[in-house]
Amino acid sequence: MVTDVRLGKEIHCFVLRRGFVEDVFVENALISFYSKCLGVGYARKLFNIMRERDVVTWNSMIAGYAQAGFFKECKELYREMVALPGFKPNAVTVLIVLQACMQSQDLVFGMEVHRFVVDNKVELDVLVCNALIGLYAKCGSLDYARELFDEMSEKDEVTYGAIISGYMAHGVVDKGMELFREMKSRALSTWNAVISGLVQNNRHEGAVDLVREMQGLGFKPNAVTLSSVLPALSYFSNLKGGKEMHGFAVKNGNTGNYAIMANLYSRAGKWKEADEDTSNENALGIYAMLGGFSGLMKEEGNVLENLAKVAVYG
Repeated sequence: MVTDVRLGKEIHCFVLRRGFVEDVFVENALISFYSKCLGVGYARKLFNIMRERDVVTWNSMIAGYAQAGFFKECKELYREMVALPGFKPNAVTVLIVLQACMQSQDLVFGMEVHRFVVDNKVELDVLVCNALIGLYAKCGSLDYARELFDEMSEKDEVTYGAIISGYMAHGVVDKGMELFREMKSRALSTWNAVISGLVQNNRHEGAVDLVREMQGLGFKPNAVTLSSVLPALSYFSNLKGGKEMHGFAVKNGNTGNYAIMANLYSRAGKWKEADEDTSNENALGIYAMLGGFSGLMKEEGNVLENLAKVAVYG
């Protein structure tokens, strides 16, 4: 990154020396560079002194704010752009601002952008529709999201993923699963999103079943899959399912879940297995054993019996 910044500064000095500073294409590239490497403050200074700005200029600056998390400034600049006479945001502008609205969960501003799209006949291609569905779904306006979804003639995995994630996030699990089953092709990220959604909605057995199903279809669970499902198994003492997932994790080199499994064994009263599991990751494992042990003491109310178990298994 340091090398990139130094190179960018050298290029800027070259641009100044050669007199290219007022070339709008060069300045647009510099705005993007400054936003990513030096901060949006530098980019905005250049933006403010530019004599000529085109749609790419505005999009670059708006995107710089959005990517840096300055959502308020992103929206304000979009409104400035809309107000310009004879100048109109394009589909790229809309995508950038809708993403900012989704990340900041600003439904009201997102609906304003949607109205602009309709009023100005901005093409509702799959990318714009996906962004709108993602916004409405994340903000809980599931009826709007579903209406847009049903009206789309062309849908991709992102389309399905956006509305399914919305359903899962807001507890409408059955509708989310219906759409998941409707999909003709599913990426690993889609499987992970649904598994995570099931766990969040306390559908733990369903999550484990889905992991088994994805393996049967040739998908290999990754660290995201396992980190989604293992904590739920630990909390609910599903020892059989947890051992199955842990075995798969170890076999495939995802060995970062020792603490979870030690806690799982402890909650199930399998103190010897918990102790064996801690041999791989002592500090985390012991911490998890203590967590499981204290949980059992609270649940069973038999301190002496649990102390005896620890004494027997070391």
